[in-house]
Amino acid sequence: MTQSLRNTLSHLFFRSILAVRQSGHHKRLIKATATPQATQHAALMAILQKNAHTEIGKQYGFSDIKTGEDYAKAVPIQTYENLRERIDRQEATGESCLTADQPIYYQRTSGTTNAPKHIPMTQAGMNRIRDYQSLAAYGNSRTAQVFMGKIFGVTGQAVEEKCPAALSLVRHRA
Repeated sequence: MTQSLRNTLSHLFFRSILAVRQSGHHKRLIKATATPQATQHAALMAILQKNAHTEIGKQYGFSDIKTGEDYAKAVPIQTYENLRERIDRQEATGESCLTADQPIYYQRTSGTTNAPKHIPMTQAGMNRIRDYQSLAAYGNSRTAQVFMGKIFGVTGQAVEEKCPAALSLVRHRA
């Protein structure tokens, strides 16, 4: 079997698996793009409802927010430095300062503009990233020969150190 035939068969195999696993998600995504405002509103309301009992949710009245305009009026633009004390406290104590879901680890930035930042990553957030990556792979596989040939991946240390709550700190390399 030639390398070209192996690549073609591998490409077809991965495309088939992605189609089985992602075509339903892809159809829902395409349907959601027909009504972006309604889709965004539903996503915002779900986030606010889930996090209404957190410290930040109580401070800004998440349970009283009914529209995107309400949200824009109630919640000022935040920087990491505005949130650092809460992130540090949530990291150290496990309190629900920012999110109802407890972080499973903290993504550590390099700190090039200030002290390193610890970005909380929840299981739900990680699941969304994984799902969107799979959905993107499915979309790409439908039109491009994305799985033909070799793939080059760059990785780093899985865990760099442990934070006070014994969750892993993972460094983000930009």
